[in-house]
Amino acid sequence: MIPLKALLKNKEGKNGTVFVANDENRLFGVEVEIVKEEGDFAEVLGNLELGRYVAVSDLNELKEGQKVKVPKEQTSGSIENQSH
Repeated sequence: MIPLKALLKNKEGKNGTVFVANDENRLFGVEVEIVKEEGDFAEVLGNLELGRYVAVSDLNELKEGQKVKVPKEQTSGSIENQSH
């Protein structure tokens, strides 16, 4: 399950992209299939690794390879856009 706000849906709303931070704190997009939505979360199928941080804001402004700030403590899975 991922937060719905981490999902950039396609026009049909059945698939989308999730931006994930790699080990160098750079973003890469992962294509996912939406299986179901439950409240503020979505169950998705795709090549997502457990424990990775996903972007949850400014999704339309994010780009592949963009540097982001990842929280030092693992209290949540969100990351901040450093371009602001």
